[in-house]
Amino acid sequence: MPQDTKYSSYVMFVGSYADPAGPGVYSFTLDAATGAMTLIDSVSGLKNPSFLDLDHEGNKLYAIEETTTEEGGRGGSVVAFAVDPQGRLQRLNEQKSVNGSTCHIQFNAQGRYVTVASYSGGMIGMLPVEEDGKLGAASDVHVNEGTLGPRTDRQDRPHPHSTYTDPDQRYLYSPDLGLDRIKIYEPDTAAMKLIPRGEVAADPGAGPRHMAFHTSKPWVYVINELNSTIAVYIRDAANGRLEQIQSISTLPESFQGGEHDGGSAALAGWKVCVRFEPGA
Repeated sequence: MPQDTKYSSYVMFVGSYADPAGPGVYSFTLDAATGAMTLIDSVSGLKNPSFLDLDHEGNKLYAIEETTTEEGGRGGSVVAFAVDPQGRLQRLNEQKSVNGSTCHIQFNAQGRYVTVASYSGGMIGMLPVEEDGKLGAASDVHVNEGTLGPRTDRQDRPHPHSTYTDPDQRYLYSPDLGLDRIKIYEPDTAAMKLIPRGEVAADPGAGPRHMAFHTSKPWVYVINELNSTIAVYIRDAANGRLEQIQSISTLPESFQGGEHDGGSAALAGWKVCVRFEPGA
């Protein structure tokens, strides 16, 4: 751990796959010098709150949850929490997101909304965030369509895996593993809608899953699950288009597994959901 960090300790939040009867969202203190973690709080009552995002300025936390629809199918919800100065969590409210279990969430502080992706449902959704941090009802849902990739065992239907707003706050991107495409949208924050602005093809059978933006350069990194590569794109800030300039394997040359056995799942390590020094 770095020794010249701004604070001596931080609060870290963890989501997990969990049964509602037990805890699924946790907060810990993280010692910046030693890396030691100490449990602060945990929240039960949520089914598989596997992904979280944080409103750092507003001290709010947003978690996805798997639910059941009125028809008995798989549904998704988003739950909002307030975070006190010690890192304890207080549930604010919950809203249905899309008619499919959700796998990813992103909070946008400038536009005051969250977006979610449903891998199994093949759709993405948008929900406004009120000034008090509570969630409004879903304002937009898009069902992905298009030509499927060549991996019939995994690319059986559209599978959007995540959503990301670019550093310029102009466009939102959603990698779709099933379609070998990265969908592009322009957020309309007045209407709380996502306006489709085209798509960019990944390599056939790549299976794009997550992405990350360079903080100062127009470079975008997309991790592909099915062919175990990271693709590098140049982003045009004016129109949001991406142009692939490199694809490199995530596996060592000595890898002995069969084709596609080394699937890559996450990019940029763990998402930073840490905040203020405890008690500050």
